[in-house]
Amino acid sequence: MWVVLVLIWLFLGNSNADTIKEKAVALSEDKVLEKARRDREALLEKPRLDKEVLEKASLEQEMVIEDDQDIIQEILLRLPVESLVRCTCLSKKWNAFISYNKYFRNTYISRHGGQALMMGFFLDKVYRGKETTACFLPTSSDGRTSKVPNKRKRCDNLTYDDDVDNPVDCSLSFLGHDIVHVLASSNGFLLVTLLERNSPVTYMICNPINKQQIVLPKPNLELSPQCVVHGFTCDAALTHYKIVRALCFETLHYTTPLTLEIFSSDLPQYWRRYDLTCPCPYFLDLSLGLAGVIKECVTYLPACREIPRIECPEQILLVFDESKEILQVMDVPPSEDDMTSSFFGMSEGLIVFGLFDLHQLKMWSLNDKGDGEREWSPKHKVNLKTRVENYFECAKDSFEGVMNLIAFHPADSQVFFLGSGNKNYQYHVNSSRFELICDLVRGYEFFPYTYPLIGPHLFRDH
Repeated sequence: MWVVLVLIWLFLGNSNADTIKEKAVALSEDKVLEKARRDREALLEKPRLDKEVLEKASLEQEMVIEDDQDIIQEILLRLPVESLVRCTCLSKKWNAFISYNKYFRNTYISRHGGQALMMGFFLDKVYRGKETTACFLPTSSDGRTSKVPNKRKRCDNLTYDDDVDNPVDCSLSFLGHDIVHVLASSNGFLLVTLLERNSPVTYMICNPINKQQIVLPKPNLELSPQCVVHGFTCDAALTHYKIVRALCFETLHYTTPLTLEIFSSDLPQYWRRYDLTCPCPYFLDLSLGLAGVIKECVTYLPACREIPRIECPEQILLVFDESKEILQVMDVPPSEDDMTSSFFGMSEGLIVFGLFDLHQLKMWSLNDKGDGEREWSPKHKVNLKTRVENYFECAKDSFEGVMNLIAFHPADSQVFFLGSGNKNYQYHVNSSRFELICDLVRGYEFFPYTYPLIGPHLFRDH
């Protein structure tokens, strides 16, 4: 099939290397693959071709990699994931070049790592009482669309539509424990703990589709926090990951010390501890999903700042740069009304902050200018009263008419998830589509679960 790439190179003549690369990449991928398919079929249809001829053709295909590696690598780096997967089936050498080449893998993931399928939500109960394991709520039959199955689901007795093909181990039973709590989700992997939801010391990273799992060392057992705010990130191949524990020793109590424990694949033997001092009195905000956000070497933690002579605290972000060991405070976008709901997280690889304010849905993305300078840029501002036909019918169950932001779509910043009383909805900004995704009788925390198109099925270490 890849003989056609040699023809591309010959066709372009004696141009310099940069020009050759640009022209080769500019060719339509569909045309390249189609011509390659026709060439291959024509070759196989010739009855007089013996085994030696076919082996020679295969050898010529493999020689293309060695002779024109830079050009071909650039073409492969621009292919969509589905096409790249097909290329691994051409020969053993092509499979090795794509699947086991660490430089190629890292470069491809950096360009295409955000491509993922939204499978649904893992739900974890947030109220005190009898321990119950996490459960899974599928929101799409194939994960490729935001379409919600027609049947409403009640989480005390989850039921699924027959047309939902769900490859996820919904109960996480493969971990071998009756009670499993989900703490965070990233690129198809879950950070989970057993039994100890508020202040866990036993951590595992697992993939509920291929059942891959690793057990992490326990953190410092001498510390006894009242609760822990977690941050978690990993790449699609689980080659790089990081977990941050922000320890809260007394909830809703203003303080200035901050203790963080960080475990990562860079130093997988132990948890690193950081004892920091915040520039102002704060307490960790446990209302935003108990989750921090990690981007590269910087961790963002939702918190509240004390304002003199004002009872209501002010929302802020604590920003910790691990490379410089610096803790900063950053303001979040302001609201126009006292009755608002907010959410903080990531979508499409961007750090985003959302507000439901005066019947308006707003989103900002964070721009990092470097040298510790960051600013919020407006991304969406939608008036649901005018955009959603049945808005007031949906909002009637919410407190004071304020819907709760419960999650962002990790792979699509056009999609928000909101709660109104027991009902939870999905809203798509461009289409103004407002859909019921589930009807809950008790409080649950939502963890969006996406499965990356790039993952262990494509790239391997050995």
